[in-house]
Amino acid sequence: MVVFPKTSSLRLFDNIYASDLMNEQILILNPPCDTLAFIQKYFSKTKMNIEHKSDLESILANVKAEQGITIVPQSLIGRVENMSLLSKELEDYSREVGLIAYNKKIAQKVWSTISE
Repeated sequence: MVVFPKTSSLRLFDNIYASDLMNEQILILNPPCDTLAFIQKYFSKTKMNIEHKSDLESILANVKAEQGITIVPQSLIGRVENMSLLSKELEDYSREVGLIAYNKKIAQKVWSTISE
């Protein structure tokens, strides 16, 4: 999810693509982090305006202060909504998550739950 302040021009987009973020100040956690891996994958030959922060709270505070945008997983979107920030799904991007379990039965149960 792309997270941005209510004043951002991104609020006017029906859909947000990675290419729409080229001129944005992107705030991310210090490496290693999933957002940096995403940026390196999709923008490997492009110079991005990236600023690293040590924790999510400072990133969201800076976004709220209109100092940039960030990209967060869907699981963190509740924290974003509590801060009166806007978010939209990033089109043409999906995140893969691995599953490890001690036994096959537990793995199958978790897999069937998240697949619904």
